[in-house]
Amino acid sequence: MTEEKEFITRYPGYDVLDRWSSPDWDDQTRAVVRRRLEEVPPVRFFTEDEALTLAAVAERIVPQPDRDGAENIPIVPWVD
Repeated sequence: MTEEKEFITRYPGYDVLDRWSSPDWDDQTRAVVRRRLEEVPPVRFFTEDEALTLAAVAERIVPQPDRDGAENIPIVPWVD
């Protein structure tokens, strides 16, 4: 049985994507972030077992909060 851990953040309530429409982000920043969120590269280097292992390690080191059913940010493809 796995123990569910509470997500702890140094910045409770802060979501970087809330800055999307603010003056803090210009058009170039929005374009880069949108591309990284929408155009996730395929896993090419790692085997399936290695990718699954890395995903488990990443989830342990940098757990992602529950974001109202939204998918987790894919870390493995960017490391691969």
